[in-house]
Amino acid sequence: GEVRSYDEFMAWCAEMAENKQTSGHNQEESFIGYTALNFRRMQRLNKTFKLSELAIDSLARLEVVQHWLVFTESWCGDSAQTLPIINKVAEGSSGKILLQVVMRDENLAVMDEHRTNGGLAIPKLVVLDDQGEQVYEWGPRPTDAQKLLQDWKANPQGKDWEAFELELHTWYARDKGQSSQAELIQLIEKFHN
Repeated sequence: GEVRSYDEFMAWCAEMAENKQTSGHNQEESFIGYTALNFRRMQRLNKTFKLSELAIDSLARLEVVQHWLVFTESWCGDSAQTLPIINKVAEGSSGKILLQVVMRDENLAVMDEHRTNGGLAIPKLVVLDDQGEQVYEWGPRPTDAQKLLQDWKANPQGKDWEAFELELHTWYARDKGQSSQAELIQLIEKFHN
C-alpha cells in the first residue's frame, strides 16, 4: 500500500472529510462521519500540542536514525488522539525520526505481525532501526486508555460502545496527549541505551 508523510496523510484526510469519504474496507456512513470528526481532532492537536522540556531534551540526545511506521485508518478515533503526538515527537527529533503513515487495510499481511491481543487494533507504531530491524512497537493507545477499554470489555455495566467511546475521548481530552508523549519518550530513552 501507499506510504505517506504525516502532512500527506492530513491533506488526504481533509480531502476525504470534504468529499464525505473514508479510508479502509468499511465504507459505512458512520465511518465517513468518524473520518470528518477525526480530521478536526487532529487539526486541533496539531495546533495545541507542545512537546515537554523532557521530550525536547531526550530528542536532542538522539544519535541514531529510526524509522517510525504507523498503521492506521482515517476513521480511527484513537489514532486521531495519538498520531498528532507521534508526529510532534518525530518533528522534534531534527530528522532522526523518519515518520511514515500506512493504511492498515492495504497492508494486512504486515499488520498481521503486529496484532494486539489477537486483534488488528490501530494505530500501531512500529519502530525500525537503520538496518530495518524492529526495535519496538507502541499502540494502539496509551496504557491508561487501554485499561479503560479492557475494564469496559470485562464489565460494560450497561454501557454500549457509543457511551464507552464518549468516556474514552473525554479521557483523551483531559490527558491532552501527555500519556502518549511520555510513553513514546520512554521508548526513545530505551533506544538510547
